[in-house]
Amino acid sequence: MTHGGRRTFFTRSFLLGTVGLVVLAGPFLVEAAGGQQEVEIAEETPAVRPAVALPQVALVSVLTVIALRLGVPLRFVHVFQGDYLASFFLFGGLALLAWNWKILRVSRKIAVGHILATAVAAIVLILLFGAWLDLTFYEAWLTIPRWLRMPGMFLAFLPWHLAEEILLGGENSANRWVRTAKALAFRALVWLALMGGVFLLHTGEILMVLLSVYFGLIFVLQRLAVNVVRRETRSVGAAAVFGAILLAGFCLVIFPVT
Repeated sequence: MTHGGRRTFFTRSFLLGTVGLVVLAGPFLVEAAGGQQEVEIAEETPAVRPAVALPQVALVSVLTVIALRLGVPLRFVHVFQGDYLASFFLFGGLALLAWNWKILRVSRKIAVGHILATAVAAIVLILLFGAWLDLTFYEAWLTIPRWLRMPGMFLAFLPWHLAEEILLGGENSANRWVRTAKALAFRALVWLALMGGVFLLHTGEILMVLLSVYFGLIFVLQRLAVNVVRRETRSVGAAAVFGAILLAGFCLVIFPVT
């Protein structure tokens, strides 16, 4: 087999294997989440109308980027430029939660069993995809120094994911694809604000620009996975914890640790 032939073979193998893992992730999450019938309906929340939610996200994103010009509070986690992203999601998420505190009160019930199950599922997915990517494409296996940063990154991402689930409402609040499009619109506004920070405020967070395509892909896959968790558990907390762990794991793979 020629060099070009081997390269084509490995590329196809990598793509097929990755697609296979993505396809299998859905049924795995359905089993891990435990099913809807065990969850109390009280945790479902009404969606915030897009005409209200989108301006909220846009305003909070812009103000958070401006505020981070004063300093990056999470520098101590020592994830190069990932600390900036974590700080953004932490303070932006807290601002959105404060803005929507009345809805947050409705969603205060905590389904501990589902949260623990989906947290374990998220870690399993990180291990599976990390092992596959490490073997075929990129050094994606999380080393001990990276795992030690996981709790801090997870806690930083959690408020935003909680706020996002509250703004989106329950799975019954809108058509599934409309709900997904709304969630991705939130992330698009976030990224526009971050890009504005790079090009207009000269924040220096250039990796946000260079890794935009990768983040776009992970945001889509993450949202599809979180949708499964939310549908099966009807739990704001479980969906938020699952999403925050996935994003923390991705950031620890893609950003250098210092």
